[in-house]
Amino acid sequence: MSGKPQDDSLIKPARVARQFAINVRAAIADRSIREVAEVCGLEHSVVVRVLNGEQWADLVTIAKLEDGLDSDLWPRRDARG
Repeated sequence: MSGKPQDDSLIKPARVARQFAINVRAAIADRSIREVAEVCGLEHSVVVRVLNGEQWADLVTIAKLEDGLDSDLWPRRDARG
C-alpha cells in the first residue's frame, strides 16, 4: 500500500502494517527474500509485496513469518505510531 489510505480510519492500521514490514526487513537481515520465503513456507511474491507495502499481511502470513524468522514481528501496542 503506497501513499495515504483513502479512508482515515485506516491510517493507524497502515502505520502498524508499515512497522510490521520494517520489523520483517530487520529480521531478514542479510538473508535473501527467496530464502526467507522458502523457510517460512510462503510465496516469494507475498514477502515482496508485504515488504513493499503493496499488501497487508494476513494472520497466516504473520504467523509463518514469525515462526520462520524466529522473531516477534507484530508491533507492540505501545510502540505503534
